[in-house]
Amino acid sequence: MTDLSDATIMPDWISIYQPDLSEVEALKGTGGTILLCGGCDLDAVSHYVKATFGRTALFANTMRLGAEIRRDHSSMLRRAFEGLHDDDGLFLRQLGYSTEDSALGILPSDVDVDVAVLSFWADMFYPLYEVVRRGYRMPYAPLLGCGHENIEDIYEIDLWNMGAVPENIEIFRFAKANLKYLNVIDKEEFQDNVRTIFGYFRPDARIFLMNALQQVPENFEWTRARHSQLNEWQAEIAQEFPNVVLVNVDEFMSRPEDAVSSTHFVRDFYRQVGLHLCSAALE
Repeated sequence: MTDLSDATIMPDWISIYQPDLSEVEALKGTGGTILLCGGCDLDAVSHYVKATFGRTALFANTMRLGAEIRRDHSSMLRRAFEGLHDDDGLFLRQLGYSTEDSALGILPSDVDVDVAVLSFWADMFYPLYEVVRRGYRMPYAPLLGCGHENIEDIYEIDLWNMGAVPENIEIFRFAKANLKYLNVIDKEEFQDNVRTIFGYFRPDARIFLMNALQQVPENFEWTRARHSQLNEWQAEIAQEFPNVVLVNVDEFMSRPEDAVSSTHFVRDFYRQVGLHLCSAALE
């Protein structure tokens, strides 16, 4: 942006932040605990809520060996709450997951979680796979950029061309031999997952459920129907739980350019969401 070694250049891209009173009130610490479970959206939002809560726990998606680990999918979050059974852990490790991917690090039954923020945007597009003859399900993405696809349509040469390392290929071969493609999650399974997850929180805990964007960019128009579907499913569940509040993310869109994609936004968008959550949690 500028030559940092030239002391004569005034850095006009730096300014003193002057928050308004509403933001100051929203950021006052409560000493409570907030748990955020989601994707990149809540990873960014977590930065803006840390000052308000005494403890912040983040359970978000991550990358490993260039592959996406969708811990934020409702099927994986439910598994994290319920715990692993039988040899689930063995299968998950052979699919590139690790022990931390099923460990929240904080459980409502063990710690007083005052506020939970949940975002299930991964459920919209990442398909589920079933372990053959085992029954349990999880998302699987062999490499970044192919998480929405059916691995039956992907071959080793495709992964090598995308920059795969030998470990990726080993995991991919195991997945090909042991996983059955099921497509994206349906309404019944999604709502069952979410209801089960909600059941682990105290009745008086505040739960914020992130809706999907409706003002999607023009080149992401193909996502609109799936976004609407997710929002409808979540609206039905929210009516069943008095402590659940839907967050309409469209309200934080100052201009169309704020949406980089249908699920990624400019930084100020996340700041506004964070301030809203802090303010709503204090009400």
